[in-house]
Amino acid sequence: MKWTQESGRRGFTFVELMVLIIVLALLAMLVVPALRRTQATAMAADCAARARAIAAAISSYASIWDGWTNPDKDDFVKEMGFKLSSDEGYFGEGPGWYDPDTNPPNASELYASRVKDLRCPADAKPNMNRHGIPQSYVVTSTFGGSNIKSLYDSADRVVALKEAGKRHPSGITRGGVAVDECHYVFADLHVELGYSGPVLPGLRARAWHQGSYSSIKGVAESKLKSPDYETVWTGNLGGDGKWLYVLNQNPAGGQDWNITHSDAQGWSWGGWGQRWPINFCWRWDGVVNFPGKGRYEFNLYQDRYGHESAEIGIGLMGRGEGADSTYLEWFGPPNQGWAYNKMITNVSDPYPVQLLFWSGSDWHGSWSFKWRVQDGYGNYDSLLGGNAGQVINMNYCGHYP
Repeated sequence: MKWTQESGRRGFTFVELMVLIIVLALLAMLVVPALRRTQATAMAADCAARARAIAAAISSYASIWDGWTNPDKDDFVKEMGFKLSSDEGYFGEGPGWYDPDTNPPNASELYASRVKDLRCPADAKPNMNRHGIPQSYVVTSTFGGSNIKSLYDSADRVVALKEAGKRHPSGITRGGVAVDECHYVFADLHVELGYSGPVLPGLRARAWHQGSYSSIKGVAESKLKSPDYETVWTGNLGGDGKWLYVLNQNPAGGQDWNITHSDAQGWSWGGWGQRWPINFCWRWDGVVNFPGKGRYEFNLYQDRYGHESAEIGIGLMGRGEGADSTYLEWFGPPNQGWAYNKMITNVSDPYPVQLLFWSGSDWHGSWSFKWRVQDGYGNYDSLLGGNAGQVINMNYCGHYP
């Protein structure tokens, strides 16, 4: 009998190859999303840990100062083991070593830019703080500069720190679209993904040493460049120039807001004898609850508005657009009339609001953001001051942390 042996092995047929490709594709469809979810979960956990570490560092500082936190909300950088730009640099450079415009960057700037402790691992483009470190978190004004001991009874409800930007899956969908959220750390150091608490009183207020608001108008809060001064505004939206004294007392990065210019002119507003800054910009953010339905008119007033400008933006969709809204209807620049108006038909939800004011000249006069409402009969409701209107009362304003 003659034995024969096949000279070669039979390969895959085309049909078999297609079946194999389909099976691999199905496996990838199942495995890849699971891997992405696992990665997102790990990033969220890492982010929450980093946020809590910052709040803990601030609390640790406060423990040796009878409960008081540092009024500089970025001072925790030192508590985390890194350098402030007012300190000697990492490689012996003198104070003031950080300058974002340095090209090429010096050794300390390079070192600071690579620090990961203050950065969410899912944040592709974190803001650089004024110490040259990428930072994905914002310390709230109810925590930085306050006495933590006074918060003990309500520490589980006081927001100490929030993540800038919403990038972590919340498990919630709206209109079939998955909703991302950010982390909040509370004064008792517990962390939550998303904020479900009430609107907090006051508007967030930020100031920059610049003579135009073109770079910050309509920009989402999570994408704003770091301000030179930040607080919560609780007073009414009008007054005289004395409120600018805060910029004199809080110089930014060694700058003096050009206050020496007006000082050289020998100006003394109202006998108060204080110097005034130039080239500054304020922005207020938050929400407004309209006290009733009607057509609201706004008056943005400065008695020297030829040297200054202001605008107001109001959300078109109410609270649904969120506290970080850029969907705003804008009114401005200012004039002496009631030229800007908006019909309000839904008063059940607060509307996102953004107010802007800048000055490129010495300014020491009166200012106001006013409103009034038509009563439907061609007159103006006395609820908001009648025909004269009234300065927007902060009782109607609030903010999300």
